[in-house]
Amino acid sequence: SVGRDAMFAFVIGDGRLRVVELGDTRRIAAAAEALYARIRDPEVAPLDVRRSAAVLAELVLWPLREHLTHPRLIIVPDDSLHTVPFAALPLSADAKSQLLVERVEPVVMPSASFLGRPRAGMRPRPHSLVLFGDPIFRERDWNRECAEAPGPATPAAVASTRSMAGWAKSLPRLPATRDEVLSIAQLAQRVSPLGQIETRVGCAATRSALRKAVSLSPEILHVATHGYVDAHRPRLSALALSPEAGKTGDPAIFTLMDILDTKLDSRLVVLSACETSRGRLLPGEGVLGPAQAFLQRGAASVLASHWR
Repeated sequence: SVGRDAMFAFVIGDGRLRVVELGDTRRIAAAAEALYARIRDPEVAPLDVRRSAAVLAELVLWPLREHLTHPRLIIVPDDSLHTVPFAALPLSADAKSQLLVERVEPVVMPSASFLGRPRAGMRPRPHSLVLFGDPIFRERDWNRECAEAPGPATPAAVASTRSMAGWAKSLPRLPATRDEVLSIAQLAQRVSPLGQIETRVGCAATRSALRKAVSLSPEILHVATHGYVDAHRPRLSALALSPEAGKTGDPAIFTLMDILDTKLDSRLVVLSACETSRGRLLPGEGVLGPAQAFLQRGAASVLASHWR
């Protein structure tokens, strides 16, 4: 928790509450911002990322090492620490030091209110996996691969979503996401031969298909596509999907509002898209974006990306 001049860690475990003063708020914020800038730079040297992570870890992690006695660590960050990938922080100054993720299972909660929040009330389908990948965005590609017969081009979006629909129509294909989805499906089939595995790739990776998948609450939902996150207007954040034939005015995007309009009880939602852990920082409530939206609607956990 951030105070006026200092940040404090409240360590709860083993029936006890301990308060640890971490240090100057401004210094911690500067270290967090420096690490965030480096992990988002595709040309930065890994050693520079490691050094930057060590600077921050010295301030916010190393004072708590003696309390890391449980295999699972739930972190509720505050302020600038919402942008930090805690799993990647080293446990000491040693160049060969373990990272936090190698010692414990770190879990980040947007706010403490999520700890007592009831789930959606449904039970996820056991051993069920639904995967989306390689949507078709551009009109020319869609007409060539998805149109069943000559006719109107891809559906036009209504005015309120026209700008976002235009963004989706201009995106390049992501053929590696098809490989990603099919590889995961093959692995899942080997691990659980009797599992229910559904892949939605290309023309089948549509908004209605994703909405249906969410409503069925698969145990694991995996979406690999382009993502757009608006930190100033979170409601405009979206995942890009394939247009659907015959659905005029229905944009090929799954927005933050679409997510908040659903209920699910999945054990894991994977958002394999750019910057899906980003969003608007709300005091006391964390970062409002696609990842938190799925948590709010009942997902037990969300795996999202810090970078492009």
